Amino acid sequence: MTKYDEYIEEISKRDIGKAIAAAGIGAATAFVNPIVNQSPSGHYAPEQNPQVSTQSVDQSVTDGRFLSQLKILLKKHEGYRTGVYKDTKGHPTIGIGFNLDKDGAREALASVGANYDAVRSGAEELDDIQIQALFNSDVNTAMGVASRFVNNWDQLPLPMKAVLADMSFNLGEKGLSKFKNFKAALEAGDYRRAAYEMKDSDWYNQVGDRSKHLVDIVKKIPSV
Repeated sequence: MTKYDEYIEEISKRDIGKAIAAAGIGAATAFVNPIVNQSPSGHYAPEQNPQVSTQSVDQSVTDGRFLSQLKILLKKHEGYRTGVYKDTKGHPTIGIGFNLDKDGAREALASVGANYDAVRSGAEELDDIQIQALFNSDVNTAMGVASRFVNNWDQLPLPMKAVLADMSFNLGEKGLSKFKNFKAALEAGDYRRAAYEMKDSDWYNQVGDRSKHLVDIVKKIPSV
């Protein structure tokens, strides 16, 4: 069992009940084959209207398990709040790490039937369905950012994909783009160096235990 699997298993044993109830983590139908469903360019292309997969059962199970683990990982690192709070950089945030200052936040809140101004002021909270809808959209975005970040996304081990997607969720495309040496290490299959580059960043000291957990996972992935 890898460090990644051990970490996920530990989280699952302690938190899986709340995680499933809060974020729909056990629902494999939330996305359909997020890893293998790609555009001709090789980048992740989320389904707008998920249908029953034509992939093999084994492949579907593998992809569903990956997404479930990624959601557990993200919820552990982001937390879950029905009301507005300030993140580590002072941004008003809600749900599972949904930044109310980001572009498109007002439209995203409207799409789930919430009043942006009321939510931001703290006068209105979100329900579980609204939070899950925002979370699913953000996971889609993070997967897209992660798959575009490196030119060898398809070849990355699943734990590395999960770490990269987690970082994408946390940093966004602009923030992740600054990790140029980290990107080079991933494309070279040098995960020891990738872990070093993660530690050698301001981000590592800004996000608390999150970065330590992710680095610990990467350090255990054998380099190519």
